[in-house]
Amino acid sequence: MRVFYPVSDTLGVLVYAHTGQTPFAESRFLRLLAQTGKQAGLRVFLFDPQSWNPQDNTVTGWVWHEEDGAWKSVRDAVPSLAYDRAWPPTPAESERFRHDLHRLRKSCRLRLMNATLPDKWQMHVLLSRAGLDDLLPPTARYEGPASLQKWLAEHDGAVFLKPARGSQGRRVAVCTMTPEGTLRIRGRQADNRPFELAPSSPEEAINRLHRWIGHHDYLMQKWLQLSDGNGSPLDIRALVQKNGRRRWALTGVAARIGMPGTVTANLHGGGTAVPAEALLANMYGNAKAEQLIKQIRLASRQIVLPLEQSCGHFCELGLDFGVDATGKLWFLEANAKPGRNAMAGIGAAAAKASVVRPIACAKSILCRPSGRVTHEFDHQ
Repeated sequence: MRVFYPVSDTLGVLVYAHTGQTPFAESRFLRLLAQTGKQAGLRVFLFDPQSWNPQDNTVTGWVWHEEDGAWKSVRDAVPSLAYDRAWPPTPAESERFRHDLHRLRKSCRLRLMNATLPDKWQMHVLLSRAGLDDLLPPTARYEGPASLQKWLAEHDGAVFLKPARGSQGRRVAVCTMTPEGTLRIRGRQADNRPFELAPSSPEEAINRLHRWIGHHDYLMQKWLQLSDGNGSPLDIRALVQKNGRRRWALTGVAARIGMPGTVTANLHGGGTAVPAEALLANMYGNAKAEQLIKQIRLASRQIVLPLEQSCGHFCELGLDFGVDATGKLWFLEANAKPGRNAMAGIGAAAAKASVVRPIACAKSILCRPSGRVTHEFDHQ
């Protein structure tokens, strides 16, 4: 049975307010979102689902007051549409937030602008079945020391390990065989601090990694050695968003350059963002750079379709790609809650569009709740 949502001029934005006070994570982005919403005739209302009162179906939240330059606390009805920008800082707090949101959605007609992505292994399987194997690095599930030992023997003594669930480059590790026959381990801790362990025997290194992984689900992946040529890790973030017609559009493509000596280029780990085409042209020449950008545009279309068909509708996705030393494009992962720092690093136009498009998409949903949903991309 089709569910109809009431027409509203309020967009709810989910935040994690562990102290019940502002400022929130992403405070600048949320302020810009509120200002852009006001210009479009849309009220932006921030709230934490923990504040829900089932007696009167209200939540405590915040609205931006331009006159005072501050967020003001208000109590309001639960919005009909919500955009998730909550960043609980620990697994326990993430679990609390998910529980509170589930409880709220079970009792209220709260529609989320973004569906939930599957874990990285399920996504790998999904995209492989969609015929995108050529974009996907060889990947397998970590199933204990024996599986890692077998992987290293079959993949030139190198592996990239990453959690099946997680983001921002946290708790990843690279294990590589040295010319002396020992294994070198580098990675990032849960707080994103880089670490490196002295080379040790393969048996000792594998056991140390197994203890470090603990009870978490992990993937083993081909170590692609994605670098800018100067020893810094490099990846490419493509931000795709739905516009006011609920059609996909490519907002921008940024090259993210990590700190020298680290294993990821994620901006939360100290990286920087620059326009991708200019950096790729410097590395591979203008013709190859143009070809790679076209490949990224095409790959983005190919990836979004099976994700929406299998997971539900999204208003935006951050798609991460890598280009190896031979110039081959690889798809690394998708993020359903992409940040805005990468777009801010490549220019004012992309930065502005990254804020405007969620507002335009939300207004379209609120004004036409039962409007046709499309997986198509606008021509750009």
